[in-house]
Amino acid sequence: MKIREVVARAVSVPIEGEARAGFGRFVKRDAVLVKIETENGLVGIGEAHHAKSPTVIEKLINANLRPLLLGRDPFQIELIWQTLYYQYSPASPTHGVGSAGVIALSGIDIALWDLLGKALGQPLYNLLGGKCRPKIRAYVGGLALGWKGIDELLEEARRYVGEGFKALKLRIGRGVKEDTELIRAAREALGDDVDLMADANSRYSSAKDAIGLADRLAELGVAWLEEPFPSDRLALYRALAKRARIPIAAGENHFARFGFQPLIQWGLIDIAQPDVTKSGGVTELRKIAAMADAWGISLAPHIYPSGIGMAAALHLLVSIPNALIAEYEPSWDNPLITGLLKNPIRAVEGSLEPPEGPGLGIEIDEAFVEDHPGIDGPAYA
Repeated sequence: MKIREVVARAVSVPIEGEARAGFGRFVKRDAVLVKIETENGLVGIGEAHHAKSPTVIEKLINANLRPLLLGRDPFQIELIWQTLYYQYSPASPTHGVGSAGVIALSGIDIALWDLLGKALGQPLYNLLGGKCRPKIRAYVGGLALGWKGIDELLEEARRYVGEGFKALKLRIGRGVKEDTELIRAAREALGDDVDLMADANSRYSSAKDAIGLADRLAELGVAWLEEPFPSDRLALYRALAKRARIPIAAGENHFARFGFQPLIQWGLIDIAQPDVTKSGGVTELRKIAAMADAWGISLAPHIYPSGIGMAAALHLLVSIPNALIAEYEPSWDNPLITGLLKNPIRAVEGSLEPPEGPGLGIEIDEAFVEDHPGIDGPAYA
């Protein structure tokens, strides 16, 4: 069996309203769909993260990586990963591909695993060693619970709790005082039976402020403080790790196991958050998960709210021993969840299961893809 064609296609859906986080207002949702077809007509489906430039990732795959894949054996997934990452020979590495290349590689890798599962008639989780658990607990994340007034935010939070979710992640990053007030209001309104996480979206630039915030969040029983600093500020993470009385989570903006090595080896994080569509695909996330497990670190991956990447993440989470929880956006006005797949993934009583069926177990709605071509530019304004 040989690879006959590789096609990446950006998909974009404009967002109406005022959905916001610390880095700006969301103006659209993007994904990069990857298809790999073999000579006998078998097709694997993957997704690369939009990287704020979906049409650029689309071009990178179609123009630069596609020629390296044509004619290859699609079952040689590890060799393909190494070849694409090291451009062109893992035995004689030259220049790395950079973060954009790892993101593009992620979509290709997911598609290869989907193709392998379809060829063997097995769900992806069986190819990864079988299930360690039948399902995974979910917390509300995605674009939910963003920057709003406290009353409006609590109204949204109560709705999710009413739908069966017992874990919610609030977006913070406005400063120690305001962030503390927000989390305190949520704790008082929702009670101690609901787990709260806090995502700062890299808005802090002072270790002193982050330590002060972590102390206050610890008093409020917050489950973790996520990405207080930009991903390259390892000295700040080190200073926080020495003093924080709350678990620190990070990793959605770290790429491949090499990016996670200092976070894990130096004890900078307690919870690793790689994204399967950004950090190297299924092949690399298995390695990151194993490395984290060896250091007693749990995996709670960033899951961008799009059906393909979510499916891949869930197959991985049920198959590894150190999975903690899954991120999930329950707002059903997200077409990348409700429209992109013919069999959308839905939470049941606050938990998620991977789709059944060969490979990822998903089916793309081709009409939706045709109706939502990629839109240039970042997803945030």
